[in-house]
Amino acid sequence: MKIEELSEKQLDALREVGNIGAGNASSALSQMVMKNVKIRVPRAYVAPIEELSKLIGDPEDIIVGAYFKILGNINGNLLITFSKEQALFLSNTLLGKENDPDFITEEKKSALQELGNILASSYLTALSTFTGMNLLPSIPHITYDMAGAIIEVLQVDLAQRVENALVIETEFIMESKSAMGNFIAFFDSEAFSEILKALGMEGD
Repeated sequence: MKIEELSEKQLDALREVGNIGAGNASSALSQMVMKNVKIRVPRAYVAPIEELSKLIGDPEDIIVGAYFKILGNINGNLLITFSKEQALFLSNTLLGKENDPDFITEEKKSALQELGNILASSYLTALSTFTGMNLLPSIPHITYDMAGAIIEVLQVDLAQRVENALVIETEFIMESKSAMGNFIAFFDSEAFSEILKALGMEGD
């Protein structure tokens, strides 16, 4: 099955995995920052890689990305993205700073790397629980560049293997403020079929 042929029922199942992963990440982040952190998954959808830069922001907008390889029973890649403003808000919150205008310092890169680790591990743990697969994230690579440039590098890296991506919109709610990000999973068609079969959703 090709990823673009996923039914709404199958997408709902994958979004539910995302919801459980988000719940696990909420608990971990709440303990980390000593504040109540909620994470919502408004929707999940499939998009061609070449359209991603338009979906995650203007191609010339600066974004911050945490990029992982998926290790274990199947191969894949993960990209977690935030706009410059959202990355600044989240890193300041994680570090207990307020209105610090410095964008990407080494300290803030480390904070965003830890945030990426928590999200990737929580999502893959949820997916592992549902499928019985062993899935782990690699050490993340933090990058910041124009959205179009980051996606262009991804297209080269994943060429001939992946044409589409599963995008899980992610909203972080902390006190009266919120921040949006995107959790993007890249699997080839064979890997997606294995996941759906393990979820009991193959052919639905």
